[in-house]
Amino acid sequence: MPSTPHVSIGLPVYNGEDYLESAASSLLEQDWRDLELVLADNGSTDRTPEICAELARRDPRVVVHRSESNRGAAWNYNRAFALSRGEYFKWAAHDDLYRPSFVSRCLEVLERRPEVVIAYTTAVDVDAAGRPVKEFAPHPYAEGPTASERVASLLGYSSSCFECFGLMRRKDLARTRLIGAYTSSDRALLFELALLGRFHEIPEPLFLHRQHAERGMARFKDPRQRNAWFDPARADKLTFPRWRLFAEYTRALARGPARAAERARCVRPLAGWALRGAGALLRELGGGARQASARLASAVAARR
Repeated sequence: MPSTPHVSIGLPVYNGEDYLESAASSLLEQDWRDLELVLADNGSTDRTPEICAELARRDPRVVVHRSESNRGAAWNYNRAFALSRGEYFKWAAHDDLYRPSFVSRCLEVLERRPEVVIAYTTAVDVDAAGRPVKEFAPHPYAEGPTASERVASLLGYSSSCFECFGLMRRKDLARTRLIGAYTSSDRALLFELALLGRFHEIPEPLFLHRQHAERGMARFKDPRQRNAWFDPARADKLTFPRWRLFAEYTRALARGPARAAERARCVRPLAGWALRGAGALLRELGGGARQASARLASAVAARR
């Protein structure tokens, strides 16, 4: 294998002993062999370090980096990217699976179409044992030639954000703010990518998305609770997730690469997104006010 791999796969993991080996194996068994697998262990306390070490022993394409403490999913996802070397990059979760042609099919698109910034395939939900339970129909979006068309398409589609596990050029991903330490930062990343170029969905179910009780989205159903998964330091902070996402969309648009006139055309779909979610935005303000009031009452009581 060349000293610099053509493709890097960053796999961030924390206490992933149940699924890590099968997830990593599905990536190492890709029919595109010129790749590295960067395992970023976020201070795991289970058998994850031993599994990582064994994977590296068996396959020289595996590189292991370990943190002594859990600094949150956002930090670890971004660290996996920073530690990688390939011209192309994708993230992979420690519990998902991939069919052998995922990387090669996505790479084929990116090398043939320079205007595409992210290539991915359709997905299949699988259970804890890896048995298929639901196949997602193709739903291509953000494929238009202009940033405003792509933004309108993205904001009009309630994606599961599987696209974040697609293949990207390193240089394109480096132009974004990567994964932010807040709930729904994957959506903000997709927004930034849509400003840069087209998405492309390959209508083949090559991504197997595992559903199980220990997934972050299953464990932390409330958006405010999920902030602690992204960044443990935010566990007790008062947050407004949907307002934060709106702010990040706005910031991304302001610093985006499109010309001023094209950025202006993006304002309309963004305003439409905010208006459609006005009820949720108002409820979030109300919920935040109640939380702040309860905290103040608790602090006053504690001083008595």
